[in-house]
Amino acid sequence: MNEKTSQFSGKPKTLWVSDLPKFKERQVYERFKVYMVYLVAPEKNGNWRIVFEVGDKTGRTQLNVWCIPHAELNRVLRHFARQKVFAIEARAREFDGTMSLHMTFSRAGGRLPWRCAETDYFAEDF
Repeated sequence: MNEKTSQFSGKPKTLWVSDLPKFKERQVYERFKVYMVYLVAPEKNGNWRIVFEVGDKTGRTQLNVWCIPHAELNRVLRHFARQKVFAIEARAREFDGTMSLHMTFSRAGGRLPWRCAETDYFAEDF
């Protein structure tokens, strides 16, 4: 995507990683850059969990994607390409004093169904 405007009406980010404690246990929808895959691990129910490191100019946090069927694992990994900026809808949660983002994978119509798409951005936000 291009630097300069966004699907957020061309406005700069308004929710930053540093703001996440204010949104504890609430859904958030904002742009975050993917920096790396932190963890790929099986869950007890046979699905998979992937943890990505995401962030902006105020810091980094983890994005946990839960309940990924094994057949979709590589697809999700390819979707969250490193150094890309995504508009991500997730729940802000605190664990051991650290805020992170959480979303559950569910399959709908053969697409990644959550609001989590690559987006345009302002370079100074990252």
